[in-house]
Amino acid sequence: MELRQLRYAVAVADHLNFREASRALHVAQPSLSVQIKQPEEEIGVALFIRSKRHVEITRQGKVFLKTAREALAMLDRSVSSARRAERGEVGTLRLGFVATALFNILPRLLEELKTQLPMVTVELRESPSSTQMQSLQLGDLDLGLGYLEELPKQISSAIVLSEPFILVLHEKHRAAKKRVVLFEDLKDDLLLIPRKDLFPTKYQAIIDLLLAAGMTDMRTQEIEHPLTALAPLRRQTPVLRLFRLQRKNCRQGGWSSGLSKPMFHLSKP
Repeated sequence: MELRQLRYAVAVADHLNFREASRALHVAQPSLSVQIKQPEEEIGVALFIRSKRHVEITRQGKVFLKTAREALAMLDRSVSSARRAERGEVGTLRLGFVATALFNILPRLLEELKTQLPMVTVELRESPSSTQMQSLQLGDLDLGLGYLEELPKQISSAIVLSEPFILVLHEKHRAAKKRVVLFEDLKDDLLLIPRKDLFPTKYQAIIDLLLAAGMTDMRTQEIEHPLTALAPLRRQTPVLRLFRLQRKNCRQGGWSSGLSKPMFHLSKP
């Protein structure tokens, strides 16, 4: 028995008229009659009672057609799923991301994926950019969100977001109330910066800025996670002040708040 014979039988059952069914199927009526007769002979039961003016589904025909409809619907779903898989619209997306992506690009990307590809399951893996590069090369990741690195030729990339450097001070710092913080204002402080082995590009960019500003003796401490920098400040004071880096004339310039109030507050527990 062929699938098209199942479709023909369902069409006749829907129209209860061979002429109308043949028109809907775009086949000749005699050919349709033959295609219905063949499965009846094969299974040994009559599916329809025929007359010149009337077509009636037999009791055994109703049972057969119920299963035939289910089989055809399952086949249609299988075909549709296969085509979606070919277009990348179903399956699992293994997505790597750096921690800072949590604050901006990642939530937006997940929302867009949910809207555009609802059948795709996203498997999230937080890791540094360098680790993501290795995972992409090994085929353990499908997509990565990280900081710009020197990429192997087999990995394609695109810039999706440009982030400014941000300086975070607690409100009791001597420079916290200034609209512009100079590098000289930080000469006695310990600057927490990303770890070189985990974020080489980001680390080097900060070091280059300090060198350009003449801050060769600036004390620094490398950290693994950006939230690590907030923890000690949060224990000292409930309010943190953020300053955005001004890149004009690094030696004389520095970080500017651009606002008369802090960008956000952290409350003590």
